[in-house]
Amino acid sequence: MSEWLQYIKEHLVPAFGIAAFIIAVAGLLSEFPVVGITAAIFIIAAVIIGGYFVVIIRKKDDEIASLRKQIRAKTPEQKSHAQVSGTYYVKGKNPVNKKKYNGELQIKENGELLEATWVIEPTEEGDAPKQSNGTGLCVDNALAFAFEYSDGRLGCILYEILSDDDMRGKWGLVKETNKDVEECWKKRP
Repeated sequence: MSEWLQYIKEHLVPAFGIAAFIIAVAGLLSEFPVVGITAAIFIIAAVIIGGYFVVIIRKKDDEIASLRKQIRAKTPEQKSHAQVSGTYYVKGKNPVNKKKYNGELQIKENGELLEATWVIEPTEEGDAPKQSNGTGLCVDNALAFAFEYSDGRLGCILYEILSDDDMRGKWGLVKETNKDVEECWKKRP
C-alpha cells in the first residue's frame, strides 16, 4: 500500500471522525442547537467520506495483492546448476558464414561454475564436427558463457531459460559485426 493511503487509513480517517464526534457532542450540549445539528451533519459527512476512503484503500490493497500474485506466477523458479546440467540438442545460424547448424551441447557442473562443450555437426560434406568449449554460470534464470570458438576466437553467449527443457538466446564472436545470432537448445531425454 502506498504511504499516503496508509497514512489516510491509519490517521486522517479516525481523526476526522473523532473531531466530528466531539464537535457534535459539544454542539448538542451547548445553548445553540444549530451547532449540534451542524455537527451531526458533519459527523454523517465524516463517516461517509471516511468510509469512502476505507473502501478505496481496501480496493487498492486488493489490486496490489492481485498484481503481486500475478508477478509471482509469471516469475520462473530460479534454476540451479544441477538443474541446467545435461545434454541439449542445439540449432542456430552461424554469424560468420551465415549457415544454419545443428549439434549437441553438454553442460556439466564444476564447483560454482558450469562447463560447456558444443559439438556442431558439419555443414559441408567432408568437414569434421566442430567443437567449442566454454565456462559460465546460471543466474536469475539465465545462462551466460564465455567460450572459445572452434577456430580459437573468443565469444560470449547469453540464454534465457524458457522451461526445464528449452532455452533461447544469442551469441557472438569478439570483433565480428554480427554479434546477436539466435540459437535454441532442447534438452535431450
